[in-house]
Amino acid sequence: SYDNKKLTPLFTQNVNKIVTYTWKNPSEKKPRKKYAYIRKLKDFNWYLVGTVYADEVHKPVNRLKVITLVVLVLSAFFIIAIGVIFSRGLARPLMHLLNGINEFYSKKKPFKMETQSVSEINELGQAFESMSMTLGNSMKELESKISELNLSQEERRKALQLLDNIINSMPSVLISIDN
Repeated sequence: SYDNKKLTPLFTQNVNKIVTYTWKNPSEKKPRKKYAYIRKLKDFNWYLVGTVYADEVHKPVNRLKVITLVVLVLSAFFIIAIGVIFSRGLARPLMHLLNGINEFYSKKKPFKMETQSVSEINELGQAFESMSMTLGNSMKELESKISELNLSQEERRKALQLLDNIINSMPSVLISIDN
């Protein structure tokens, strides 16, 4: 802490500069940091010294720091919240589409897409819906054809069995009479 005798050389040696020192007012319990700017008035051979406590200078800056930090945290929160809302808006329809694809492959059940707010997802869903309907119809046709083939194979097998039975029941010698 400085007293008047120590401050005079500090001020006279630091003209046109900012100096830092500690100062204790009689009413205060402990000294506080203080800034001083010194100018010399040459015509009068006087020194003009302006002083201010450091905490009074930093108080508005510290308040501005707190406000900036609060705004930054709130902005980050809102940006994250908006990102989550938009990502869910995209993820839900895509998950619905993915579940429809999985259900189609596992149960061969045609897929029906609900209308979504994103037009590209609607187009994708409608394309998959159309594809799953077409594939479902094709699968039904194939099952019908397979069923027909199985029936015709069964009839062919029975006809071959009947022919084989006829041939096996005939005598080994055939006599033919021609008129």
